[in-house]
Amino acid sequence: MRKCKFIHAADLHLGTPLQSSYNLPEELSKILQEATYDALEGICDLAIYHDVDFIIFSGDVFDQEARSIRALEFFKKQINKLKENKIFVYMIGGNHDPINKETISFFKDCENLWIFGSDKAEEKDFLTKDNLLVRVIGQSYRSRADSRKMANCFNPVDDFSFNIGVVHTQLDPHNNNYVPCSLTELKSKKDIDYWALGHIHKGKIISDNKPTVVYPGTPQGRHVGEEGPRYCVLVTAEDKNIKDISFLLTSPVIWYEIEVSIDESYKLAPKNIVELEELLISKIEEINDINKKNIKGHMIRWVITGKTSLHEQLEEQQDEVKEKILDTLRRKFLSEDSFVWSDSILFRTNKPLPSVEKLKKQSEIFGYLDELARECLTDNSLKNEIIKELGEVWEWESDHENYNEDRLQLNEEILSALIEQAKEHSIESLLERREKN
Repeated sequence: MRKCKFIHAADLHLGTPLQSSYNLPEELSKILQEATYDALEGICDLAIYHDVDFIIFSGDVFDQEARSIRALEFFKKQINKLKENKIFVYMIGGNHDPINKETISFFKDCENLWIFGSDKAEEKDFLTKDNLLVRVIGQSYRSRADSRKMANCFNPVDDFSFNIGVVHTQLDPHNNNYVPCSLTELKSKKDIDYWALGHIHKGKIISDNKPTVVYPGTPQGRHVGEEGPRYCVLVTAEDKNIKDISFLLTSPVIWYEIEVSIDESYKLAPKNIVELEELLISKIEEINDINKKNIKGHMIRWVITGKTSLHEQLEEQQDEVKEKILDTLRRKFLSEDSFVWSDSILFRTNKPLPSVEKLKKQSEIFGYLDELARECLTDNSLKNEIIKELGEVWEWESDHENYNEDRLQLNEEILSALIEQAKEHSIESLLERREKN
């Protein structure tokens, strides 16, 4: 049986530091500065360990067209290490690193690296150790935005080979910045066996029916908007059939946004700040028990929710309480082999309120508020008006890498929480007005 084994990776953004909201201790700052380099080295080590035939990088290996000297040199060092292990590398330029003559010239002596040009789709043949002919078809971006429908030109000449199409795309036929195409268009290319996509930072198998369509995601999250473990993809094929797709862990640092409810309906809800600290410590210990292997550390944003008697203290002494909790957590877990750094904490708590159903019996105004809150989430025109009124400080969350750290990220879950908070604030105001009267 003719076989092929390869690693598919994308969106390394090599050399960009991870984004923390706090001035980190020097040793942690260095880890965050090196994280994308460590992720690349990890990918290459995995390729050697699994004895793959080649690696495919589907764009945005570098973060900008003007590559840093260090990023270029580090990438070349890894390519040469792969050469010693007889592993080939295929690479396209994405919207962050469109291919230029300087890049091609810098790597001209790397015999095991092929960088696809930007003028037209190119095909490169590769014969695996197990005598499977693989044809890799790719095309690079020529600038930061590229409106060409590249995939339309991916037409392999021999359908007896295992054919791989390499595209950096948002998979949106209406987005002319990131190589417009649809899943339907990719699936219509019956001679392509595997689509190696890049640009979306969350790893996902888009289609496991032939042709297979996969985003590996970014191998290292750079901020809390890219939370969770990050991966590259190991693909095994026999003849023209995919036999296995495995996501292999690559991120030395893992981001988490952890929501912790301290609602008084829970028996073990904390009654004071010390008990809240103890609850968060127990959550960190759970993370450490699960994720220690090959992980240098974890970055956490805490989101504290629930109706609690602590609400007024958390609201009135917010800065002081945040500083105390974060300092306690940081000191306790900084010296761990796999560090846990509590980067920030958000309080989204409320005062305990009577149930809405109980309030409805007292006055119809509470029923109106409850219905209005429901309509804000189900009526699209009303929902869009609310998003508009929230202002430019909010940015609707998306999957691709255009994450603006200066804006708050908004999604359906957060919007729902904001509307629920608005409803509860309205109920609080009405109840307070009643008490005064």
